[in-house]
Amino acid sequence: MKKMAIQDSVLNIVIKAKNEAGKVLGNFDNQLKKTTGISAGAKAAIIGVGIAAGAMALKIGKDAVKAAADFEKSMSDVSTLIDTNTESMDEMKKAVLNMSKEVPVPLADLTASLYDVRSAGISASGAMDVLKQSAVLATAGLGTTKEATNILTSAINAFGLDAKESNKWANVFFEAVKAGKTTVSGLASGFGQIAPLAYEVGIKFEELMGITSAMTTSGLDASIAYTQVRAAVSNLLKPTKEMQEIYTKLGITNIKTKITQDGLTQTIRNLSEATNGNNEMLAKAFGSVEALNAVMMLNNETGNKAIEITKGMTDGVNLMDEAFVKQKNTFASNMILFQNSINSVLIPLGNKILPIIVKGIDALNYGLKIIGSEQTISTLRAIKDALEPIAKILGPIISGLGKVSGFVGRQIYKPFEMAAEGLVGLGAIKGYASGGLVPGPQGAAQLAVVHGGETITSPDKAGQTIIFDLRNATITDKNLMDRIKSEMNKSFNIKKFK
Repeated sequence: MKKMAIQDSVLNIVIKAKNEAGKVLGNFDNQLKKTTGISAGAKAAIIGVGIAAGAMALKIGKDAVKAAADFEKSMSDVSTLIDTNTESMDEMKKAVLNMSKEVPVPLADLTASLYDVRSAGISASGAMDVLKQSAVLATAGLGTTKEATNILTSAINAFGLDAKESNKWANVFFEAVKAGKTTVSGLASGFGQIAPLAYEVGIKFEELMGITSAMTTSGLDASIAYTQVRAAVSNLLKPTKEMQEIYTKLGITNIKTKITQDGLTQTIRNLSEATNGNNEMLAKAFGSVEALNAVMMLNNETGNKAIEITKGMTDGVNLMDEAFVKQKNTFASNMILFQNSINSVLIPLGNKILPIIVKGIDALNYGLKIIGSEQTISTLRAIKDALEPIAKILGPIISGLGKVSGFVGRQIYKPFEMAAEGLVGLGAIKGYASGGLVPGPQGAAQLAVVHGGETITSPDKAGQTIIFDLRNATITDKNLMDRIKSEMNKSFNIKKFK
């Protein structure tokens, strides 16, 4: 309660300062009219007061202006890739801002990835789908949005996939992550080197990822798996003398048709069987150690696992969306969504402030040039006229941000800040309580903190201490974020800024 009172006091001071500044600006003209006969130095001092008041107003709007300017720059970069005569940048901006409130990805990452999506040649009809699913994949599959965007757009382009079904393709990547020993980051490395060749030889997208995922379970990095599969596929397209003999024996006249019908794993198994277990002949047929390693893996249990994983990717069950919801509910993700929500308010505000600031700066610069002249009064009046709208716009923002930050601070920030300072205040976090003291290093007992009454065991004889890692803590109160959103809705009346 004491902290809340302090926050409220600060908020009242800020609002009072804003109101007092407004009164000063409101009486600016009357004050200036009384300056007749006053020295140039005194007039300069008065101008200094005006400049200070303007600086205060600009400082208050700094975050809004920066958010708007950054967003405008990023979207301007996107505009260079499209025909703005047929696509509305305003609609695109709205879509990105709305998306930022649904996916826990920083707004700057979304705009950067949108540039990558459009740069990859994804048309307007599927661009937003690809962008959102890239963000979802990154959140669920342990990778950056840029990496997820890169791998998803590469798959769409290389395999001729429908961008509007990007949720389906993103889920294939996620299932490769879930079933294998890899991440989105791992899958992204080298994917562009194998995808076009895989498509050329008739390998389906799902099977390529199923094979890669299975090979990572045997200890290979995805990039190495790609290299080995690529070597095997290259030799199938340009067969050695020994491979051509196997083709003839099996009646294969077009290897792409064979792979398209039976899949790569089954094709390799058929080719291997045709050698009657002669590994020396098989090695000569595939022509390289890298290719042979992939062949041997697909001939054993890894190949069975690849078939199983591939079936899971085509059974219509979407595991990515389920994982995304779990990740979205973490503390870190909710904080990103919260910041994005704030930005969605600050950016429209900044867009209103920017032209006002430009106007005010122009007037101010002109006024500074003519200090002491007869035009001083009219120039300062122009400055006042330019700054007054800022005060009107910032009023509700100052109040709204103060209320919301106060609420969030009481619910989340302060307890965790206190916890980071040494386990002090963890009792303020719902579900945590002090557990007393347990033995620690000689002569120094350790404070124990328990969640839900777990058993606390003493440190071992080496004197190790008990450490609680809150970096991945989640909000245990499922209604907390709903209450935060409700508080935002009450504090921010968007109509005020339209």
